[in-house]
Amino acid sequence: MVLAKLVDSISGRLAFFPPVPTYTVAEHGDGDRALYCKPLSRAVRKVPQGRVTWVPAAGSSSHQLVVVRVPAPNPTRRTILHSHGNAVDLGEMLPLYASLARVLQCNVVGWDYRGYGCSGGVPAASTINRDVHAVYAALQRDEGLTPGDVVLYGRIAAPTLVVHGTADSVIPVGHGRTLATLCPAAVEALWVEGADHDNVEDSPLYVPRLKAFLTSQMQASAAHPTVVDVVNMLLEFWEAAVHAILAARGLYRPDLFTRERLYGLAVQRARHPGLCAYIANALQELRAPLMEGVLPSATLIIQHPAQFTTLEEYSLDVEISETGLSSPAAVRNMHAVLRSAMLRLQHTTTALAPLPADATWRMQARIMGPVPECSWIEAEAPQPQPTPALIPVRSVKLPGSLALQLYVRMAPIVAP
Repeated sequence: MVLAKLVDSISGRLAFFPPVPTYTVAEHGDGDRALYCKPLSRAVRKVPQGRVTWVPAAGSSSHQLVVVRVPAPNPTRRTILHSHGNAVDLGEMLPLYASLARVLQCNVVGWDYRGYGCSGGVPAASTINRDVHAVYAALQRDEGLTPGDVVLYGRIAAPTLVVHGTADSVIPVGHGRTLATLCPAAVEALWVEGADHDNVEDSPLYVPRLKAFLTSQMQASAAHPTVVDVVNMLLEFWEAAVHAILAARGLYRPDLFTRERLYGLAVQRARHPGLCAYIANALQELRAPLMEGVLPSATLIIQHPAQFTTLEEYSLDVEISETGLSSPAAVRNMHAVLRSAMLRLQHTTTALAPLPADATWRMQARIMGPVPECSWIEAEAPQPQPTPALIPVRSVKLPGSLALQLYVRMAPIVAP
């Protein structure tokens, strides 16, 4: 733990150079209370159409990240999620986002790392990946986007377009040429003749080359959905299901929830940032086991407040094939399955008997692993246990991609 913190401290000093904030978050004066980035100097151009939302930083109940969405001129689901450089903040990036949204005809979403702009916390290498996952999950949840709608623009493992100015006085162009040579997924690079470190975006070649690259990648992504797409959709569903169960079963006051749209349905979602962050972080821990195929079941358990006995268990059993989804049609089929499962879950939870006051809850995952070696010890004869009631919610198998079962296990009624 000490070594990890030391590495974070050293890497943070070397890798992150947050500028003096160039903006503050303010409300528009038009009465709808929408938030935007208000420039703190005349040198920063105001982009009023950039709408601000707050996303809880991963693993933190006290820090919030600033996320800005600049919409395309015409409604579209196509969205770029951009992670900016290490020496700028959103105030400086918004004019470029507005230009990209206009020229590329897509929505552009950017966010400030911890300690940048108005985002809370301190920047650290160990939190960047978790935070961008939190922003990505919020984008899918709030905008109703699928993985195929979103292009991740930043430092990621993906097809890579290297863009570098030949007159870069900060990082010589030779570094860019080396990256283009060593990167296994690099496409044809763009060398901007005469451009320095901070003005490659001003070149008339920049936007057309970027547009061609993104168009080709979006088309390839739509034609070949992957296991990652399946995992993202499952995590989005289970996160929404957890919120819906907590609301319907009265684990918290009704006024602590708000209604949102998912799969074309009205679903309940908690308002409290700490609760939202706790659920989101717990589910992100399931990502790796799901990708590896060693997480067959995730469960939400509701317990008696005094006896700590189990009252209800909501279980999602999944089996993902190695090939993922075979086509865009399979993605649509999976969305239809998840919509049906959410609808049936809503009906099931509202039909159950009320829980005791102050019931508690926890989440649990079953992860497969090797059987431990141990000496055989004769066990006592098991005592007969009452059989719990099982309520099936949804069971489906999509050939070649996914098998899914959602069910509720109720505590048995023991005769006096």
